[in-house]
Amino acid sequence: MRKVLFFCLVSVLIFNGNSQSADSLRKIKLGFDIGGNYTFLQIEKAGQSNQNQITTLNGLGFRIGIVMDYKINRHFSLIPKAELSFNDVRLYTVYGGGSKESRSISPLTVEISPHFAFKLSDKKVKPYFLIGPVLKIPIPDASNPRALEINSNVVGVDLGFGLNRALKYFNFSPELRYSYGLNNISNSADISKMYFHNVSLVFIFKG
Repeated sequence: MRKVLFFCLVSVLIFNGNSQSADSLRKIKLGFDIGGNYTFLQIEKAGQSNQNQITTLNGLGFRIGIVMDYKINRHFSLIPKAELSFNDVRLYTVYGGGSKESRSISPLTVEISPHFAFKLSDKKVKPYFLIGPVLKIPIPDASNPRALEINSNVVGVDLGFGLNRALKYFNFSPELRYSYGLNNISNSADISKMYFHNVSLVFIFKG
């Protein structure tokens, strides 16, 4: 009798564990995103005596990455992303002697961002807001010797809005995101402060 009770208890525990594992897996969706970004710099020159004229040339870039969506409850999800971002932003300098120089700023970065999303409805089309930290790691570009590497990783915060639509075989989400850099990344004697920001429009596909 004890063996039967023991077997029943073990069976219940195993079944319950498998059910919880299956439920956890059902809460996770994996996918990828692809889209464009507009990167811009906020700079402050060092000292009034500096005669060099420095301006920023901001442009459009491209990004692609992988996405995981973990559903916490009906309205909240954790959506970590890892993206490769191709940035088009330059510092244009006219020196006191008349010479000119244009240098790229971190043309390639890896961006890691654990976003928290709040879904406004539970219908087929779900609008959502997102917020979360972001870490941008510059990748050295040996093919571009005039690229100016920043002095540290970019630490920032992301804010965004998206629409998740459940289709027959996958979920599709256009997402607009603003990334605000928090730390000073300048390594130039001519610039006392430099902050790295961008706006992104990405299209997310999740299974």
